[in-house]
Amino acid sequence: MSAGNQFDPHLKSSLAGVAFGTSMVTVVHALAHALGGLYEVPHGYANSLFLPAGMEMQLDDVPDRLADIARALSVNVSELSNREAALAGIEAVSDLIAECKLPQRLRDFNIPHEDLNALAEKTMADGSILGCVRFPELEEIESLLQKLY
Repeated sequence: MSAGNQFDPHLKSSLAGVAFGTSMVTVVHALAHALGGLYEVPHGYANSLFLPAGMEMQLDDVPDRLADIARALSVNVSELSNREAALAGIEAVSDLIAECKLPQRLRDFNIPHEDLNALAEKTMADGSILGCVRFPELEEIESLLQKLY
């Protein structure tokens, strides 16, 4: 163990799991779990793919939280309404993902278009979706997947 590294990797992983478990991740993680489970897409890539669309899906439910994201990303929201600030936060996240040159379409992972319904159904069955303030309908998930194809 190196100096300054007080915890072993297993403990760090366990603590991260506890943090995620108590933070109630939402539709973004449910989508990422489904994509990773069906197509072995790395979890980080899957989350970055779904994050802006998942934020947009929850825009009317948690505008304050999304506006906070804009502020955390140093977006000047002083002249914006709360909803406009939330939209600016979503745009800032999208810009960051693009700047990092991360995949932004399902087709970038060679996902067959005809598999989108199965992906939506697997998403709806994932426990992470229970963290949403408003439980999304299957049609919303299907629409989100179509948009990201």
